[in-house]
Order: sequence, then C-alpha cells, then structure tokens
Amino acid sequence: MEKAVQTSTMKSVSAPIPTPSCDGEDPQEAYTFMHRFSQVGLANHWSNEVYIVQLGVALTGKALTWYNATLLRSERLKLKVNWEVLKKDFLSKIACKLYLEYKAREALNNLKKSSDEPFYEYFINASLHRELVDISDESFIELCLRGLDISHQYLMSLKDFNCTTDLSLSFQKLDIINQISDSRSKNVQSAILNLPKTEVVSNENLSLTFTRKKVKTNKKCMFCKANYTWLKTVILRRMC
Repeated sequence: MEKAVQTSTMKSVSAPIPTPSCDGEDPQEAYTFMHRFSQVGLANHWSNEVYIVQLGVALTGKALTWYNATLLRSERLKLKVNWEVLKKDFLSKIACKLYLEYKAREALNNLKKSSDEPFYEYFINASLHRELVDISDESFIELCLRGLDISHQYLMSLKDFNCTTDLSLSFQKLDIINQISDSRSKNVQSAILNLPKTEVVSNENLSLTFTRKKVKTNKKCMFCKANYTWLKTVILRRMC
C-alpha cells in the first residue's frame, strides 16, 4: 500500500507542467505568456528543440502566424533556430511595447557613465530610455546620479535638483569645466615640450641668459689661493 502511494506521488511530482497559450492580440498577455512559458520550460528541463516545438503548440492566431513565418524564413536561409533568439524576436514583435519598456527599465537600472563620455551625452542617452518608461523626475535624477563615479556623486549630492532641466544644466557646466581643464593641461604640456634650450630675459637694466649644460668655472682654493677649474651644471650663465 505504501509503495503504491510513493509511486503515485513520484508520478505527480515528475509530471510535466502544462504550458500556457497565447494568440498575440494583447501585448501585455503576450509578455506575461512568454515569462510563464519560459518558467515552464525551465521546470521541465526542456532542450532548445523542445522549447521551439512546444512554443508552436502553445501559440494561436496572430502569434502562430508569426511563428510559422519565422521558422520558414530560417529554413529558407538554412539557419539553425535558437530558442533565446526566437524568444527575443517574439517579445520585440508580439509583445513589442512592453518588451521595449522592460529593456528601457533594465538600461536605466544599469546606467553607468564611462570615464571618456561627456556628462551631457550621458544625460541624453538616459533620457532616450526614459521616454519609454513612466517614472518621475525624482526617480530619473536618482538613477542618473547613481551611474556617476563616487567623486561626482558626492559633488552632485551637494546640489538640489527640482527637475531634470536642473540636472541637464549641471551636466553641461561640468562638460565646460572639463573642456577648460583639458585645454589648460594641453597648453601646459605643449609649453613644456616647446621650451627652447636657451632663453634670454631682458629689460633696460638687466639681461639674463639661461642655459642647461655643464660649464667650466674658475675657482680659488680657500686654503692656498691657487686657481683651479671645475665642471658644474648651471642654470644662470651670465648676467650683464
């Protein structure tokens, strides 16, 4: 009796989970369907081929038309159908609006400004993602600031942003400051590289000639007062 109960329990546990269905008419339902369908496949340990076959069984109407057209195109081009690629294509074409919103939210949550990316360009890219997502200015500003490096996060935390326009203006100011700083740095580097070997500074009463080389200098010994010559590197060679 106990063995029979155990056997029936094992069968119920290993029984395949039924797959949902979708006609593709409602983008939200299609998006929910694909999420549930993927979970069912994971629970049943489906292979790439089983995923593709089971998807064709689960779809009807508009969604089935898309499925057949996609497989025919792959067959005509002699391309192997990959489940992950098929899934993304379904989300982008059947559940398009919600999929784009999902990808935009994902991009906003993973915002990260690269070191060579201008601040205003970073803001524009983030704003493009925001157009697809319904979030408040406060949340958007928080996400933008979170993508900055630690030093700029601290700098921006000292300011109050009432709207995204304030943030945009601050980013533009930072770009201007960086441009001025880069320009000064390049000018200094250029000046150092282009320094002449000899430079003359003069006015009415003074003329100084500078050089960078070793020269002979005549000295007198402090004990015997004898003259001797020695080499030393000097900056100021003559003043007259």
